[in-house]
Amino acid sequence: MFSFFKRDKNKKTPIQEHLSDFQNDLSKNQKVAIIASLFIIAKSDGIHLNEGGYIAKITEVLDLNEDDPAFVELAQKGHHEIIKHLDSLSDLQKDWYILAVHGLISSDGEITEREVNFAMGFCKDIGITEEEYIIMIKKTEGLYK
Repeated sequence: MFSFFKRDKNKKTPIQEHLSDFQNDLSKNQKVAIIASLFIIAKSDGIHLNEGGYIAKITEVLDLNEDDPAFVELAQKGHHEIIKHLDSLSDLQKDWYILAVHGLISSDGEITEREVNFAMGFCKDIGITEEEYIIMIKKTEGLYK
């Protein structure tokens, strides 16, 4: 019953270890593309309060300023440019991206088909299959239990 309190707080699970360095070597363009894609996914069914807060947290995790002109510049270049930068993510960074996307679409408590379609569209455009997406989510389920 009290095994939770006895856990070594410094010991990482295999999935935590795998994802711990996701941010290493992320370029600013990749970071901006991640946030832009999350915003587009959230906007697909109307941005809910929790989704806005989630995007703000991810922006902070990526050490970006939401007022950075790079967001406008990327938006002006269009979807193809966002995909170009997302596609340049390493496999480790794509694993983290899957978690970021899933966290976003589940942050408002209601996963809509429209959001899933937009999310899977981005994932497929950068070479992430639905199966890979599901496997990554299942690997991380143990982190939150």
